Order: sequence, then C-alpha cells, then structure tokens
Amino acid sequence: MAKSSSKSDETKGSKKTPRKPSDSESSGAKTGAKSAGAKESAAKSAGKSSTARSGSKGSAAKSTTARKSKSSSTAKTKKRADAAAESSSREQVLEELNQLIGKLDEQMLGILKQQAEILTYSQKRTEVIRKVSEFQTAIAKGQLPDEGVDPNAAWVEQTDGGFFMICVGRDRIFFNRDELRELTRICWKAKDASQAGSRMYRWFERERRDFLNDTGIARPSSAALQNLYEHIVSHYKVKE
Repeated sequence: MAKSSSKSDETKGSKKTPRKPSDSESSGAKTGAKSAGAKESAAKSAGKSSTARSGSKGSAAKSTTARKSKSSSTAKTKKRADAAAESSSREQVLEELNQLIGKLDEQMLGILKQQAEILTYSQKRTEVIRKVSEFQTAIAKGQLPDEGVDPNAAWVEQTDGGFFMICVGRDRIFFNRDELRELTRICWKAKDASQAGSRMYRWFERERRDFLNDTGIARPSSAALQNLYEHIVSHYKVKE
C-alpha cells in the first residue's frame, strides 16, 4: 500500500505547470502589434493621399478645359453680338437714307448718285490696292517661289469691280479701265510688237512712270513690252 501511494505522488509531481509570460515578452508583443497597426495605417494614409493628388490633378485639368471652353464661347458670343450690332446699325442708316432720298428732287438725286458711284469706285480701288500690297509684301518676304517665273512674261488680269492688273514677272501693277483702254488703242494702232513697245514705253514714261520703276523695264525694246503687246491684241479690242 505504501508503494502505490508513492507512485501516485510522483505522477502528480511530473505534471507541468503553465508558465506565465514575462513582462518584457508581453511588452514586445504589444509593441509589435502597435507597429504593424501603424504600418497598415500609414499605407492606408499613403493610398488616400495618392488618390487625393490624382483627384486634384484631374480637377485641375477639368478646370483648365472648362476655362478654355468658356473663353472660346465668350469670344464667339462677342463676335455674334458685334455682327448683330453692325447689321442693326447698317439697317438703321439705310432706313434714314431712304427717308432722306424721298425728300430730294431729281437734280439732287442725280448728284447723290454720282457721289455714290465715286464712293463705290474708291472702296473697290482701296481693296485692290490692299491685295496688291499683300502680294508685294509676300514677294519681299520670299514667300513666292523664284523658280519657273519668267521676268519678261507679261499679261493682264481683271479684278472685281472692273479694275486691271498688268503683270510682269512677279510684279502686279494696278490700272483702271480707262488706262487699259488707252494701252489697247496704242497696241492696235501699232504695226508690230516693236513699234507698240516703243509707244507704250513713251506712254508709261508720261502717265505711269511707277510701272516702269516697279517692273524694271528700262528701254522701249524690252521683251516684256512686246509680250504685253501680244497679250493685249489677243484678248482686248478697241471700244469707242
């Protein structure tokens, strides 16, 4: 009986008692948990910050596009408003003119017609001169090709409004209808290109010295004048 009791005591003594974690181990575990939580929080914060920056850039781009669209729309609106105002002003002036015309006698109407024709002629001439100036400016800037241009080539171009351009090489010189008619008479009265060239040269010296200066024609026997003669007699007739 005594031995049985001793074995029972040994069995009881061999059971292990669970060990409590020390204060340092407990503290380390808590610190690790806190560190992991901090990293997770930082990652979330970085993600939110990146998303916020991306959203900010997108908003800025949208804002810029909106400003450009608004500016373009404003410009178009202003242009339409200016056109409408100009049209309204023109209609008002026409209405006032019609009222005044109704009060004029036949003689005054004739004078008004002459003045209107002069103004129309002046406006068309100004437009032609502007176009010639633009063409000459393009030449001066080298915007027209030099290759393939015959400096002695000469011909006449008719513009809107009954005006004419005598072209020599790359030069364009403005002439009115009466001046071209006079040149046409000179050409048709000459017996050949040589005689026509001499007569035209004298006429240019007297009436339009600028033509000789601008085109560089320095003598009556110039090939450009003979080519101009050929073109005029081929395209124009004398009208009395």
